Amino acid sequence: MKKKPLPDKPNSISRTVLYIVPSAHIGGAETFIQHTALFHTEYEPIYILLRNGPLYHWLASHQKKVHLCPTPVKLSRPWTFYQASAWIQTIIHREKVSIVHSNMAYAALVGGLISQATQTPHVWYQHGPASGWMDSFAGVLPHKTLFVNSDYTRQTQTKLEKPFHFLAPKTRHIKKLTLGVDLNRKNSFSPDDSIALRQSLYQKASSKNALPIFAMMTRLQKWKGVHLFIRAIAELQKNTPCLGVIWGGSSSPNESSEYEKELRQLSQKQNASILFLGPTDAPLLSLSAVDFVVNASIQPEPFGLSIIEGMSVGAIPIVPDEGGAKEIIETSQCGFTFQARSSQSLTQTLMQALNQTQGSTFQSIKQNCISSTQKYFDAKKTIQNLEQSYEETLTKDFV
Repeated sequence: MKKKPLPDKPNSISRTVLYIVPSAHIGGAETFIQHTALFHTEYEPIYILLRNGPLYHWLASHQKKVHLCPTPVKLSRPWTFYQASAWIQTIIHREKVSIVHSNMAYAALVGGLISQATQTPHVWYQHGPASGWMDSFAGVLPHKTLFVNSDYTRQTQTKLEKPFHFLAPKTRHIKKLTLGVDLNRKNSFSPDDSIALRQSLYQKASSKNALPIFAMMTRLQKWKGVHLFIRAIAELQKNTPCLGVIWGGSSSPNESSEYEKELRQLSQKQNASILFLGPTDAPLLSLSAVDFVVNASIQPEPFGLSIIEGMSVGAIPIVPDEGGAKEIIETSQCGFTFQARSSQSLTQTLMQALNQTQGSTFQSIKQNCISSTQKYFDAKKTIQNLEQSYEETLTKDFV
C-alpha cells in the first residue's frame, strides 16, 4: 500500500495531530489532553471526543478545534466503532491530519481501525491501569508508538500483550512520557490565598492553627485506599495532633457514593479528625494549603498526578512502595514510601514524615519538591517531548 506523504514543515505550523478521547470528564488522562491544548507549538491539535462532558466545553472555550462524535461508541454495540471510524476518516481527510493519537485503549480501538484505513500513523497513550482484554487488544492493533507514563505501566502493558506478541506491530516503539503540571496555574493564586485556605481548614475542623495537615486528592473508589488513610490518621491522632483532609466525592464522575458513605462512617467510628471537602476545581491552590499529600492506593498506581501537583506547591508526598507513584519519589529524591496496603505502615510513615521534617528541614524538603517538579514534571516540557516523539514517529516507515 502506498505510504501517505508527510506535509512540509515550514516556519508556520503545517502538521496536525488528531486526538481521539474516550472520556470528557477531567481526570489524569484528560488533564494531559488539556496540556496538549495549552502547550503544542509545532503541531495544530484537533480533538474528537467520543462522549460529551466538561473537557469538551473546556476545549471549546479555549477556541480549539473540537468535535463530538455523533455516534455513541459502545462496546455493547461493536458496529458503532466502525460508524465512528468512518466519520472520523472524513475529518482526517478534510484537515489533512498528520498523525492520530488515541488517548487510552478504548480510543485505540477506533484509532487502530482508522490508521489501517487511511494509512495515517497512529500512536496511543496507555495511562493505565493496564488490565483486561481491551488493553491487550489495543496492543496488537496498528500503531507506531505506545506512550506510557511510568516503567510500571510499561511492564504491565507488555505483560498483557505477551500471549499475543506475534500479532503486535513489529516496528512499534514504547516511549515513557511522564505527566506534568501546568506550572502557570501557580500564578492564579498568591501565598495569602494559601494561608487563608489553610485557616479555613482549621476553622472547619475546629482545630488549632499549628497542626500539620495530611491530604488526599483522589477519586473515591475503593482501590484508591482512602480507608487506609482514615485508619492511619485516626491511629496517628491518638498520640499526635494533626488534621486529615480529603478532596473527592460522589458528585464527581466514576466515584462510588456507597464507598463515600462507608468512609464517613469509618471516620466517625475511628473518631478521626478528617474533613471531606468534595471535588476541587483548584487542585494546586488546595494542595498549597497542606503539608503532606498522600497516595494510599491498594493497587499499584500507574502514575499519580495528585502527587506531582502537590509537590509543585511544596506538599511533601507519601506513597506506597510500588507502582508508578514510587517512581515519582525515586526520580524526585523527595518524599516517603510505606508498605503498600498496610495502614500500620502508613501510620508509622506519617509519624516518620513529621519527625524528619522539622523547622528548616521541612522548608528544605518543600523547596526540593518544588524544584524537582520544575525539573522533571513540567507539563510544557512533557508536550515538547511529545512533539519530538511525533517527529520520530513520522520519519519512520509506517507499518
